[in-house]
Amino acid sequence: MSNTASHCGMEGAVDSMSAYLQDATNGLNAVLTEIRTESSLTAGQLPAVLQFDVDQVIVDRTPAIFVVATAFRDATGESAGRTNSPGRRKGEVDLEVLLYIRGADLTHDSARSQEATVQRAAYRYGAALHRLLTARPARGQSLNGGSGRGLNRIVNVFGFTQDLTVVTDQDGNVTEPNRILMTTISVRTSEE
Repeated sequence: MSNTASHCGMEGAVDSMSAYLQDATNGLNAVLTEIRTESSLTAGQLPAVLQFDVDQVIVDRTPAIFVVATAFRDATGESAGRTNSPGRRKGEVDLEVLLYIRGADLTHDSARSQEATVQRAAYRYGAALHRLLTARPARGQSLNGGSGRGLNRIVNVFGFTQDLTVVTDQDGNVTEPNRILMTTISVRTSEE
């Protein structure tokens, strides 16, 4: 596979994932609304994601989410000779979904420290991403997104890990309780 094809496959997967996360009906903010209702939380305790971006991590508004492709593996090569899927290429793409949470954006419970409030919110965001990326596609909702960089349909999610990191300054000091939730997922794609 050429570098152009793998680059297009990665970009298409990023665009599809970003569109899926932003979907007004079934996306991440919709799941956060469900979790707020189920757990009797306020929007201050679990705010909606305000910024969605791809291929870069520049924070303008928080909470913010970024989708970056980290690897592409060609699963089948060109299948131009097949009658059921002419010109279709399948692959596997590793994506990182980074969610930046600032303590200043959360309503803090006086019974908990600010640090504990941010940590608790990060776990809730992690649960929302898990629900969205593993349960919803399994119920038949596709992860399709329009892309100016090539049509790339995400067929399924087959790998999922999450890691929560404390945000520090250049010297390694924690200036306020902020977190980055990194969700690494592997997806199978079908590019047309």
